Amino acid sequence: MYLIGICDETRRVPAIGIDGNSSAAGLLADCAGSSGTGTPPSRGFRCRRAHRIRHGRGTCMDLTQLRTFVAVVEEGHLTRAADRLHISQPAASGHIRMLERDLDVVLFERRSRGLELTKAGQVLLHRARRVLAEARSFTSTAREFSGRIQGALVLGCNNDPILSRAADVVGHMHCAHPAIGLSVRVQSSGASLQSTRSGETDAAFLLAQSVDDSLAALTLRPVSFCVAGPAKWQSLLQEADWQRLADLPWVTATQGNSYHRMLQVLFGEKGLQVNSVTQTDNDAMTQALILAGVGVSLVREDIAIEAQAAGLMAIWPNAVTTTQLMFVHARHRSDDPLIAALVGAVKTVWAAGAPAVGAAGPVL
Repeated sequence: MYLIGICDETRRVPAIGIDGNSSAAGLLADCAGSSGTGTPPSRGFRCRRAHRIRHGRGTCMDLTQLRTFVAVVEEGHLTRAADRLHISQPAASGHIRMLERDLDVVLFERRSRGLELTKAGQVLLHRARRVLAEARSFTSTAREFSGRIQGALVLGCNNDPILSRAADVVGHMHCAHPAIGLSVRVQSSGASLQSTRSGETDAAFLLAQSVDDSLAALTLRPVSFCVAGPAKWQSLLQEADWQRLADLPWVTATQGNSYHRMLQVLFGEKGLQVNSVTQTDNDAMTQALILAGVGVSLVREDIAIEAQAAGLMAIWPNAVTTTQLMFVHARHRSDDPLIAALVGAVKTVWAAGAPAVGAAGPVL
């Protein structure tokens, strides 16, 4: 058994006995020590920084310092991280210094342009996020015994909230679980995939054909895309073969984005590469660039059909590619009451029916 003590500057937290083979023990190995007896102390303990647990080799971790560490990395600036955490800049700087001292490792290199993660910092960042996620899960599970679920979640969403029904999900959560604060971060599917893996977002709606085993996924509906261009290119698109199509000016997405992956499938299998003249991860901007005559791009099929009927776009008729709209979260958090509440909200909203084709509204 490990005797785990996680200290949160403002409170006394009792030690918790955790089986050495459990995932939590693995996650918290850096802040654990062998108890010898496995019996939690009756009165808890306070963290004495740089102090070893008496019967083990672990270090007592301070969650406040870990939160500051993660915030500094995410904000890219010490002052912005302090503002986000509602603490002073000297306090944030002190948290980083104490964490480096307690761990006996350098997390950041001080450069003229700011703080830069060391290799050790890059490795520990991932584990810090998971430790904080486990701490949130522990707290929310404990609160469940009081008959209420309380906490905060960050939901990633691609830039089509109507397709994902994200607003309906947020509304349902507000009514069913008013004690859960829910923030929505609008970002590309690729960014949502990465941020959910890292713990920056707790869950996300995204477009993907599949996800790795570290994520649990609800597949909500298939979504089809076609190649569309300016209406004045209609004759050109009708006559174009794959090579001619690839040679046209393209509006593409950044690497890792679901649109980028779909293009790789369409053209990569044929040994072709599209002629990218500009990049954007925003659907509305993609449509605006097509209307401005900049180039062709992948557009959701129902939107492209509506735009073609209105005389705004032309569709290349020879291919349609399909991906999946998914709701994902870290698999290891499946038993977290906060995540379970959010999954329940998604299932309830989607049980009422998927949004109608064309729900994205008029093309810009």
